[in-house]
Amino acid sequence: MPEVWMPYGEVEVSLRLKHENYEGTVEPLKVDNYGEEIKDVVYYITDGKRESLDLLQKKFQQLRPLDYKPARETIIDGVLVKIPENIEKTVTVCSVRLDPVYGFTGPHSILAQLTDLQDEFLKRKDADLANDPSMNFAARILEETNPSAICYFGGSTQRVLTGSATEVFKRIQNTFLEKAVKPKKHKFIVASAGGCPYDDTLSDALISAYNLLPHMDNDCEVILAAECKNGLGDEGLRRLTLGLSSSSMATQILGKIKKQAHLSLVSSLPSTIISSLGISGYTSLSEAFEFIESRNSWKLKAWIPKETATLYAGETK
Repeated sequence: MPEVWMPYGEVEVSLRLKHENYEGTVEPLKVDNYGEEIKDVVYYITDGKRESLDLLQKKFQQLRPLDYKPARETIIDGVLVKIPENIEKTVTVCSVRLDPVYGFTGPHSILAQLTDLQDEFLKRKDADLANDPSMNFAARILEETNPSAICYFGGSTQRVLTGSATEVFKRIQNTFLEKAVKPKKHKFIVASAGGCPYDDTLSDALISAYNLLPHMDNDCEVILAAECKNGLGDEGLRRLTLGLSSSSMATQILGKIKKQAHLSLVSSLPSTIISSLGISGYTSLSEAFEFIESRNSWKLKAWIPKETATLYAGETK
């Protein structure tokens, strides 16, 4: 009987499948190393993830965080941008994933957050990543600042892009245009937010779930495993549980997911809190799977990745 193990907090949880529910193996996103080894960097900026700091420690002995001090100002596509001091001696390090503001996280999103350019990205953002004007804006920022970059995929530090931030950004963009923008749609998805620290709060977990949006068919059933040991993690979500209106990033992401799919959450959150957000709550993957299977006339076919990842997808037959 096939068994799926998925990250959940600091441990893993399992889902057992019948052989008739097993379709085969899904290849994870492949990304080759790119660019020469980074040299002569003194400072770093990260997305704050544990893997980012681990990756820095493996590659460099002595780095210190960049103390953001605007060194000069320049106009980029009609916007005043304050260029950080010593940016050319800085490496930006982050985990790559889809993002509702920046299209995907990368060296451009780190610099945008550092220099308070998020509003500009939102103004320019288009639903189609291939024609997103904020992507041109992002490329211009990287060309002007010219830091180095280390970016890795799917929580795996084995799939890493290194080199100039401009070239790494282009490579990531091409990867998403080829692999993520028009993927195969699924009626049923079982996913993990990625474990700690990606599922510390529901807000964190929803950002991970946003990566699944391009894979969701209409009326998709989604099971998300996320411990959420530190609660909701977002004031907007708390307001929703009280029946109040909110427009935080987390609530916007939740709204987009609920328009596309029915979301079931396996977590440590109280069921009353989960249900008040319009989410179905369960204590285990098996419980969620069995309930969804019982209320649908589906023959579920699950696809299992070769390595630990956050996407487990199946479809009706």
